[in-house]
Amino acid sequence: MGLTEILLPLVWIGGWIAASIWFRRAHGKPIIPQKPIDAVFCEDWCSGRSLRNVLTRVGGARNCLLIYVADGQLVVTPRFPFTLMFLPEIYGLDVRAPIATIASVEPVQHFWGRALQVSFHSGDPAPIELKLDDERRFIDSVGRQPVGEERAVTAPGKPRRRYRLIFFQLFMAVWGAGALAAAFSELPDDYRFRREGVETVGVFDGHTGVTGDRNDMGVLSYSVNGRRYHLTSVQGNGIYKLGRTSKLFYLPDKPEEAREAAYLPFDLMWLFLGIAALTLSIFGGHIAKRIWR
Repeated sequence: MGLTEILLPLVWIGGWIAASIWFRRAHGKPIIPQKPIDAVFCEDWCSGRSLRNVLTRVGGARNCLLIYVADGQLVVTPRFPFTLMFLPEIYGLDVRAPIATIASVEPVQHFWGRALQVSFHSGDPAPIELKLDDERRFIDSVGRQPVGEERAVTAPGKPRRRYRLIFFQLFMAVWGAGALAAAFSELPDDYRFRREGVETVGVFDGHTGVTGDRNDMGVLSYSVNGRRYHLTSVQGNGIYKLGRTSKLFYLPDKPEEAREAAYLPFDLMWLFLGIAALTLSIFGGHIAKRIWR
């Protein structure tokens, strides 16, 4: 797999994202939805689905919806970045409808949990199911009485805990610690070889595995005093090219020990990512409150 094959999907995804941003702006839809300060009802990071068709019924959204009632309208929209790539339009979960058009609010019970089914007079938008904590307050805010007695409409017994945020912080802490450990274990060698080693140029003349395999790594050959040595490169499938060269450093008294120059930016990248992950782990809750309060 060459560089073109790697970049082409990235360019396609980038273009799809750019097109979705243009579409939302052209239709006056926000890219990063915000909670209105005058909302009579608002719940964040909720779940729901549209009953428009089979795809929307099976798909839906889990823990990524912003739902509020303000200025006489019911708004259901995904949180960023789920507003991109036409996901709201595909799954029918970008709803902005006057509360006067709400025909009914019906409690429903599924094996995966409870929800409120909201139907509209005109049939557009299609009926939607919303999983809310404070169902009673939502019903009061839209001025409707629940129909059906499949189950009782409830109010929350206690505030919902942000388990997703806790899991995210724990994940970032573990991942960041691993990235820092990997970086700090390799950076001393990077600088030792640059400080004590002799600079030379190696040529890619082989690789470690089957061409195209994700574990396939390039192999560099270099000569010292007429003797040839080999070094497994940090450049893997789709990056190295046979016949190309790469700078490396070898120890004068042990020429068989060498270090590719590309290791240093690679390890610095892991250092940066580890610091960023730990920062998100420590301050992620504060950042989320500042952005989505």
